[in-house]
Amino acid sequence: MSKENKNKNDGQNRCRRCHIRTQKKDRFIKRDMEIYTIKKFLIVIAIILAVVILILCASCTVSYLNRYKDWQEIDVPEVGRFKIPPDWAYHRDGNRIYLTDKSVTTPTQENTYIVGTVKFTMNDEEACQVFDSNAKYVDTNSGIVLSNSAYIRKIEYIIHEKLCTKVSVEMWASSDAEIDMLVWDDSIEYELAKKIAKSYAMHLKEDK
Repeated sequence: MSKENKNKNDGQNRCRRCHIRTQKKDRFIKRDMEIYTIKKFLIVIAIILAVVILILCASCTVSYLNRYKDWQEIDVPEVGRFKIPPDWAYHRDGNRIYLTDKSVTTPTQENTYIVGTVKFTMNDEEACQVFDSNAKYVDTNSGIVLSNSAYIRKIEYIIHEKLCTKVSVEMWASSDAEIDMLVWDDSIEYELAKKIAKSYAMHLKEDK
C-alpha cells in the first residue's frame, strides 16, 4: 500500500472514530436532558402535591376549630362542661336538666329536646324517669365510649306504657357523679347528640 493510500485510510479511520465519539456524546447529552426533564417534572408534581396537602390540612384545621362555633358552653359544677347549639337553652331544676329551644321558659315533655339528671348513686333518678316515674329499661345496643369519658348508645325503654328507642348520653366525672341524658325529642338526630357528647370536658379537681 502506498504512503498516500495509508494516510488516506488513517484519515478516514480518524473521522470514523470522531463520528462515533460524537454520536456517543450526543446520546449522553440526550439522556442527561431526559433525566433532567423527568426530575424537573417530578419536582413540579411534588410541589403541587405539597401545596394541595397544605391547603387540605389548613381547611381541616379551620373546620375542626370552628366545629363548635357559636355553641354555648354549659357548666355542671359537680361533673363537667359540655356544649349545646346556639339556639338551645339550658334549664336546671335540682338534679334535673332540660335542654330546649331558647324560646322555652318552662320545660315540659312536649318542648324538651334532651332531658337529663345529675346522678351521684346508682339509685338516683334516671333521665328516662323525669317525665315518667314508671319508665323501665328493656334492652340496650352496644354503644361508643369516647376518649373524654362520655358514653353514647341507643336504649329501649317502656315509657308511658309504650316501647320506644332513645339515644342515651352519659358523661362521667372523676368522682361517682355523672350526667345521665336522654334524647327525648325523636327529631333530634343521633349525630347531633354525639357532637354534644364529644364536647364534654370532665372537671378536674383544680377546676372545682
